[in-house]
Amino acid sequence: MDYPERKGRVKTSEGLQYTSVRKLLEDFKNCRDSFYSFPLFPVKFSVYSFLLSAESWSYVLPARSPTKNVFPRLTSYSAFMPGSQFFTYVVTQGNVKLPQWIRIGKKLWGIFRVEYEEVKINKVEKRRNEPTSIPINYKDAEFFGFKINSFSKVLETPNLQEGLIGWAVLDECEVVNDRICLPIKW
Repeated sequence: MDYPERKGRVKTSEGLQYTSVRKLLEDFKNCRDSFYSFPLFPVKFSVYSFLLSAESWSYVLPARSPTKNVFPRLTSYSAFMPGSQFFTYVVTQGNVKLPQWIRIGKKLWGIFRVEYEEVKINKVEKRRNEPTSIPINYKDAEFFGFKINSFSKVLETPNLQEGLIGWAVLDECEVVNDRICLPIKW
């Protein structure tokens, strides 16, 4: 976000509002005002690796004494850089205000600006053994009551409660506009 864009923002006292993923899932499943976002699918991205030092090394000499705890002194992290673009489907029900910004990553390291484009639903039909349109969360599909016939893992999260992300062939799903197959009841 550049300076004129930051300067033009309206200041509020609300601060950030955090909602648990479990609450969003339960609200969506129980037909309360809510939304569900499928995993992001990369369209265009650039990644940069950062080297972090726990000892705070300067150019030639250490700037402070070595740490006493046992953990990696030098470690690197990779992050998506500005200009990266992702795609997904967000399904809403009820009166929901979708966020303009979302936090992502481990310990909320990043922030993305979100742009939405409404999909007009012209036709919905049930199909069997249909592959999903984008990678899905295996655990969420089970939570919503869908049976998965086959699954190709793309990403495994460190927390098993969050599940696996990948392409799936669903036993039965509702296909929207002859092209969008997701484990959701329309």
